[in-house]
Amino acid sequence: MAKAAQLVRAANDLPRRGDDYELCNSFSAFSAFMEQQETRIRLILTALMRNTGCPTRMPKMSSDEDEYLDRIVIVDDQIVERAVSKAEAEAAFEEQIHSSDPGLALAERLRAAHEEWKAAAKARVVNLKPQKEYGFESTIDNSANPFVPKLPVKHHALPRKETTGIAIVDEDPSGKERESEMSKECDSTTAVHPYQYEIQHFVVPDGQMASSGPLPAPKIESTPLTYITSKEQLEKLRDVLNGCKEFAVDLET
Repeated sequence: MAKAAQLVRAANDLPRRGDDYELCNSFSAFSAFMEQQETRIRLILTALMRNTGCPTRMPKMSSDEDEYLDRIVIVDDQIVERAVSKAEAEAAFEEQIHSSDPGLALAERLRAAHEEWKAAAKARVVNLKPQKEYGFESTIDNSANPFVPKLPVKHHALPRKETTGIAIVDEDPSGKERESEMSKECDSTTAVHPYQYEIQHFVVPDGQMASSGPLPAPKIESTPLTYITSKEQLEKLRDVLNGCKEFAVDLET
């Protein structure tokens, strides 16, 4: 009981914690640290206000925060007043220049009028035009329509064999129906492709079936480059290519 009474008495002797950090201020290390930081903040504020052109005296050490805030508000008001005065002086100078130079003022009025005219003309030109409806979502099925070739000249056409006049007669009573069906098939296939006859009778030449080794490519310096600029040159190129058995085409260019 005696030790408990001594403990309570010692605890009552300790400073109580309050708004001014009484308990923390009872330690010398904390007080020294706070003084060091206050001095550092005072130096930073003094340098900042001196650089802004509005120097002021800082409050004394161990002052309240409100005193520091009052000094900062005063400096802020001085900076705003200086900025406003400079802006007013610049506006007055610009107004003086405009009033002394009538040509510049006239040019500005003409420029503003031109901008208004351009805006009005643009508003008159812009109008809503009905857009053409293509209907991409609906597909067109023309598979039932007959194929009509549009080749005016059929190049490289194979000569057709002449008919000998021999007619095959089928004595089967169902021959007429078969004949009509075959005639319909022939009629439907004659106009399938303009080169249908050549495709059916195509035979690969023996020279293309034979394999040969890779040919050495000539040098670019020794390869002539010719631009086709007229119809005569194009016809000459056509004749040259028709006389060749093989030629290469660069599709990438």
